[in-house]
Amino acid sequence: VISVASGKVYLNGQPLAEDYIAEPPNQPYQPAKVPEDEFFVMGDNRNDSNDSRYWGFLPRKNVIGRATFRFWPLDRIGFI
Repeated sequence: VISVASGKVYLNGQPLAEDYIAEPPNQPYQPAKVPEDEFFVMGDNRNDSNDSRYWGFLPRKNVIGRATFRFWPLDRIGFI
């Protein structure tokens, strides 16, 4: 179950540690169960991202790649 409240993202009732977020999300998202073989995705610019909060869950079949390199934050740049 995923939710957003009080500027934090919660997974199964536990807040996620998101030290890479410059600004916490300002829009709540009611608790929702993520269906099997689907993902809930959010951009790192939470207040300006058009993501699962607006267009729903992402089916696994629509994931066509995997991140291999991180550019930001600079102190964590490198291969993942």
